[in-house]
Amino acid sequence: MISQRSILTRDEIKLVVRCLRKRANGGSGRAARNLLVFRLALGCGLRATEIAKMQMHHVHVDNGDRPNIEVHFGKGGKKREVPLWWDRGTLEDVRRWKHGREKIGAKPEDLLVLTENGTSANHMHIWRWWKSALSPLGVERRSEVRLHDGRHAFGSYAVQHHSLAAVRDVMGHSSIRTTNIYLHVIDDDDGEIKEMWET
Repeated sequence: MISQRSILTRDEIKLVVRCLRKRANGGSGRAARNLLVFRLALGCGLRATEIAKMQMHHVHVDNGDRPNIEVHFGKGGKKREVPLWWDRGTLEDVRRWKHGREKIGAKPEDLLVLTENGTSANHMHIWRWWKSALSPLGVERRSEVRLHDGRHAFGSYAVQHHSLAAVRDVMGHSSIRTTNIYLHVIDDDDGEIKEMWET
């Protein structure tokens, strides 16, 4: 059972993004990296290990009207495609990060995100960066929301705007019964907007 308390609200998401973008625009590489991790977990439903193993060529940010991410290291070895067009803000932040990496010479086979000393990140690094991203929410709230809850938030908001079958495929669930758990996690009647959240 997923607790509604573990799902970030739209206002919390907006606060985190606003704070991280401000710091990133001010030149903070750490803030830009933390924003990327936040977007990949919450805006794309990716797991920590999937983020750590993501390569540059798996991320298609300039792919016409269907920008997406190819996940090649999913649970159970499953491959899947995650749409970046479901949320405009997520697409913008992922695109900015990838283009920034390309400007400093990152090659297609290079990892999308690295540690500060340029080495490969593992799931522990990703978890720490997620927690750091949540700093604007305060110590108590930060301690309540795990990185995997970002994935749960993605599923919970996605089922409000997309079919269960589509969300199942994007999240890599083997059964639609697993996807069903997200139907009643949040009370969201804001079906008018195209994006899952306005950020």
